[in-house]
Amino acid sequence: MSTRSLEQEKNFDSFDALHSAVRDELAKRIKERIRTNPQKTLEEEQLGAYIEEIEPQMVDAVREIHRKGYTVFLEESGFDSLMGKGKEGIAQVLFGGFLLDPQITQTLLDMQVQVAGDSKLAYRIAILDPKHELNITQQNLHTYLRFFPDRPNLMEIKQ
Repeated sequence: MSTRSLEQEKNFDSFDALHSAVRDELAKRIKERIRTNPQKTLEEEQLGAYIEEIEPQMVDAVREIHRKGYTVFLEESGFDSLMGKGKEGIAQVLFGGFLLDPQITQTLLDMQVQVAGDSKLAYRIAILDPKHELNITQQNLHTYLRFFPDRPNLMEIKQ
C-alpha cells in the first residue's frame, strides 16, 4: 500500500505522462535524424549519441558540461523518480564523473541541488522538479553548471 497522498500520486502520474511524451517525441526525432542525416558530428561521436537522443531539457546542460571536459552518462540523465532512494519526489538528474571540490559541492547543496558521490567525485546531480517545468530545469542547470570548473584535459570540440 502506498503512503503517498492523492496529490503526490497525481504529481507522479503527471511526471510519468510528461516523461512518456518526451520519450515519444525523441523517438520521432531520432528516426527522422537517422533518415535525413545519419552522420554524427564530432561532438555527437564524443558523446556517443545523436543530440536528438538526449532529453530536450538536458541537451544544453549535457553539451555545456561536455565542453567543460566532464563525462556524462546520457542513458541515466534526465527524468528520475527519487522513490525508493530514501526521498519522495521527482527530479531531473545529470549523471557523470564530476570532480568537484568540497566548496563547489557545498555551494550546490546550498542551492538545493542534490549531489551524490564521495568526497572527490560527484556522480549524480539532481534538481527537484515538482512542477515539471522543463524550461525552468534548463535555466537552473545552466545556473548550477557555471560553478563547474573547466577540466584541464578538455578536448576541443570542432563544430
